[in-house]
Formats: sequence, C-alpha cells, structure tokens
Amino acid sequence: FDLVNHQLQSGQIRDARYIVTEHSSTLYNELKIINRLGEFLKVEVYAERNEKKHINDGKEFLPILKKHWGEQAEFRKNLFYKEPEVSSATIEISQGEIIADIIRQCVRGVEEQEFSDLIVTAPTGAGKSLFFQIPGIYLYQRYQSVTIVICPLVALMVDQVKELHEKGVGYATFINSSITFEERKERLEGIKSG
Repeated sequence: FDLVNHQLQSGQIRDARYIVTEHSSTLYNELKIINRLGEFLKVEVYAERNEKKHINDGKEFLPILKKHWGEQAEFRKNLFYKEPEVSSATIEISQGEIIADIIRQCVRGVEEQEFSDLIVTAPTGAGKSLFFQIPGIYLYQRYQSVTIVICPLVALMVDQVKELHEKGVGYATFINSSITFEERKERLEGIKSG
C-alpha cells in the first residue's frame, strides 16, 4: 500500500486497477484512503474476496442463543440445496454458520465496508427466525443498530416479539395495522431513541 500510495501522490500511475490478495486487519480502511486518492487519476484498488476462507460455525454467537433460548439450546443443522439451479443434492449447514455470515455482512455494512446481500430460503421448521433474531440482538448490543424485519403475517410478528420479550429482549417491537396511531408513534420514538 505504501508503494501505491506514494505512486498515486507523485502522479506516477494513472488508469490502473490493482488487486490485493493478502488481507490485513486494516485493509478496508487503507483501501478507502487509496481509492479516494485514486478517484482523480482513475486508479482503483480492491481486495479479491475468497469467501470460502471465512467459513464460520457461529460458535461465538452461542452465548446469545443460550442466554435467551436456554442453556441446552444449540444451533441445529439443516439440509440446504448445494446448487439448486443444477441439482437436488443437499448439504448440511448449521444455523450458526448462516447467522455468522449474516452478522459478518451486517458488521461490514455498519463499518462502511463492502458487503453482500444474503438470501436464505429454508423450509418451515428450519429455525429461520433465529437468522434475524440473533443478528438483531448482537447488532443492538454491539452497535446500537436497529434490525428491521419485514413479515407479511401479523400474528407471526406479534408472537415473535412476545417470545423475545419473554426471553428478556425488551427492545424488540413490531409495527403493523393492529396497533393504534399512538402505539405506533410511541414505538417509532422508542426506535429513534435506542
């Protein structure tokens, strides 16, 4: 980075693209600085991403699961299609792996780094609610971030928020057509104030 930075500042390089394959803990901050300088000279530096290196079983999020769902709670493994566009072969993936990936992408967004959108489809009973509940709890505790979940089923919203309150997650709420204008206003103010 020092060499590229020096070459940028001295005007030695123009119209170039660099790919960084060795990642450091400060990589994304360094990339932001260099790319800001490079905007004027049409020079871009980006990191080559190898997502396979980042597989994480989500064990660091088990304390949240155990605190709110009980000491015996564990992440379940579910079958997912390995390559749904070409075959019906399945692969076992832990809820923890999915949660870890969701949180990793959210943290990248919060920290203004490049992040990816995620789409997870799973059958009824696969524990999809945990995919947004645990990340929501984690992000609130760590960053005071708000997680918005879009759900078309009013009854499901009410049930899930009620269950979260029973589990000690008092900051969870819902907004839908079943509440009054005053309740809606109060909840929105609560969201704004953290």
